[in-house]
Amino acid sequence: MIPKISILIPAYEDGKRLERLLRSIEEQTEKDYQVIISDDSESDDCKKVARKFSNRMALTYLPHKRGKTAAANWNNLLRYAPGKIIKFMHQDDWFAEPESLKKMVDLLEESGCSFAFSGWKLVNASNYVYGFISPEQERNLRENIDNLFLGNCIGAPSDTIFYKNEVLFDEEMRWAVDIDFYLQYLHCRPGFALTREPLVCIEQHDGQVTKQVQNDDAINLREFEKIFQKYSLDNVTMFCEYMLKIRMRRQKYITMKDLQGCRTNKVISLWFRERINYYKSSMKKRILKIFHGKIE
Repeated sequence: MIPKISILIPAYEDGKRLERLLRSIEEQTEKDYQVIISDDSESDDCKKVARKFSNRMALTYLPHKRGKTAAANWNNLLRYAPGKIIKFMHQDDWFAEPESLKKMVDLLEESGCSFAFSGWKLVNASNYVYGFISPEQERNLRENIDNLFLGNCIGAPSDTIFYKNEVLFDEEMRWAVDIDFYLQYLHCRPGFALTREPLVCIEQHDGQVTKQVQNDDAINLREFEKIFQKYSLDNVTMFCEYMLKIRMRRQKYITMKDLQGCRTNKVISLWFRERINYYKSSMKKRILKIFHGKIE
């Protein structure tokens, strides 16, 4: 019999964290699920953990050849998943309580929506904080889902749950891939449900892809430019000004073309302030080099 829920786990070289996640799945009171692991690893670490749990739950292990980005592994799972409800769980995250999965499924089914998400507990090596969408952010998203471009207030894929459809992750993206997926999905199937209760734990650690690319100016600029064009956000002043701020932070020069669609006075003020700060910084660096005898 086809399970109602497909719990999708993209795995890569971290058996210890994968085992923690599988233990939290094993504790769930909701049992109508199949766990599917798609493994990008070169070692057998994750495979051994999957084998350990294969006789304790409905679990399928899929070896996967690593693609250009992690999104290729995520799409492999989406294409394979038989369940009508999709629950992504990254291997370094886990359910916060035994009722988490049931609460998320109930939220989705009772809402009449195709997409839902919860609050989360953000955990690092020293402490944790609770995260959730604010009432103002919720209002903004309900008014216009494109406001997600201004900041990902939905959260990581691990705190989402949705009905399966044809939408896939963009395999060219590494940083804004979740924002793009949410926009794709919610343009296709408008409306969402939410709970601010923290039903998943999201771990922060240095080995994450997000840690590796969050300060990469070229990747950030390229991916936000792609979303900006893909969803035709250039006809809304607020989005134009936000995109301009990203360009100002990520590149040295702003052209007149970049100013199109913005409120002129505000943009000119931003542009001059940015230029002044840039030249101040450049002059300071040059003076220090002269002082240390590195420039004649």
